[in-house]
Amino acid sequence: MTTETSTLAVTSKFAKEIYKGDQTVSGTITSALTQSAGIIFRLCPLPKGAKVTDVTIAGGDGECTMDVGVTEDDNIFHAAVSVSTALAPTRGNVVAGLGYTTTTSTYLIATMDAVSSAGTGGTYRFSVTYHMD
Repeated sequence: MTTETSTLAVTSKFAKEIYKGDQTVSGTITSALTQSAGIIFRLCPLPKGAKVTDVTIAGGDGECTMDVGVTEDDNIFHAAVSVSTALAPTRGNVVAGLGYTTTTSTYLIATMDAVSSAGTGGTYRFSVTYHMD
């Protein structure tokens, strides 16, 4: 299993719990890997107590399905969602994970499930909105 980490996940620190209200984090991750099941993309850090309200993902080269979640539950927001350059960005079916609140500092991750048309890497775009009480 291979893990790719976005620049945002490397350069950002976990937001402190003192920031109240809605927070939106968005960024990109570029991968040169040939798409295959099991690749994990570490997208961005989420602080302890973040209540996730929206997740969007898009991009890539080729077509694949991805799970989107957090380190502790890798498909809480999306399970096997189709992602490709030909498709519009996919907003989170956050119904399953609606109101999910992190209990510890963690990461938003995307795990490649299945590849229907393999490409070599590409750039994936993502956005997550969460609320801090």
